[in-house]
Amino acid sequence: MSIDPVVMAPVLGEPSLPAVRPTALEVSDADLERIRARAQSPERFRVRAYRFAGDTLCRAQRFATLRRVLGDAFLYREFPDEAGNPAGLRAQGKPPHSVFTGDLIDEPGALTRQAVDEVIAFFRERLSTGGRAPAPT
Repeated sequence: MSIDPVVMAPVLGEPSLPAVRPTALEVSDADLERIRARAQSPERFRVRAYRFAGDTLCRAQRFATLRRVLGDAFLYREFPDEAGNPAGLRAQGKPPHSVFTGDLIDEPGALTRQAVDEVIAFFRERLSTGGRAPAPT
């Protein structure tokens, strides 16, 4: 979706597909080049992403690929598994996966709540400026 100029504030919450290829992005080379071009344009296109360190569905290799492809345009956070809700997947003996849903700790100061606040601020910033990031200071 990031090839479409109407998409101004993309957020990846624990992207896990394609599941069998942890470094893959499920995007054609041509589309990936269009996304990279947006990231390098005056538009200053940015992509936010979140995952838990021990997530076996959204693996670190995928974020490494995104960092390599997008460089500074890839704004990501990786949380320790302990930051996931103890009543979420951790209660089943599994590593947390869903930063914004089942493994969210929706309490002030919790890392996952901070992620929610970051996403809301990102939406406000990007959508109020017509998708252009403020110039670096």
